[in-house]
Amino acid sequence: MTASNICTVTKPDPIDDADPFFIGETALANAVRRIHECHQSWPETPIAAGEALWWCSSLDDCHRARIANAGAYWSHRNASEAGKTVAGLLYARNLTGHQLVTVPGFVTVGPPLIEPTLVWDEEQQCWCRVGLEPVELRWLPLSALSRPTKPERNRRDTYYSKYVGDRRVAEPLEVALDFFSRIVWSI
Repeated sequence: MTASNICTVTKPDPIDDADPFFIGETALANAVRRIHECHQSWPETPIAAGEALWWCSSLDDCHRARIANAGAYWSHRNASEAGKTVAGLLYARNLTGHQLVTVPGFVTVGPPLIEPTLVWDEEQQCWCRVGLEPVELRWLPLSALSRPTKPERNRRDTYYSKYVGDRRVAEPLEVALDFFSRIVWSI
């Protein structure tokens, strides 16, 4: 084992009700629950998703801080699909937190339910395309997002594209919650 792989860990007292990891995981779980309860409604779903992103970032920061070697934490996090999902969510959190980008959006998820046709709109005096396409609130694909103000250097955009983008809003957050609840204290 090399010195770069050695971590010093401080485990919170399991009796302490103010354990920040318990609070963070509970808050993340509550935000994910609210996403399910919103039933794809706007703007409630993106608001709950923004809160969940904040808790993911906070949990990630706290786990990194409890380990003396941040590089070892990042290696552990990025060694699994669940950890890469967390990194992708951090990319979304940074866009939301620093640029107010609404990352969940409506995405067409299938063929039209009613074939689109052109209809003359008397009021607007123009032809309008009318149809009905099935849509869901999902994490927007990377290509639909604003570019970050600072260039991404840690592949979080790649992880967002592969593990977060175009998925139902709660899915990657549930993966992150599972990752944080299973993280070992002896990384």
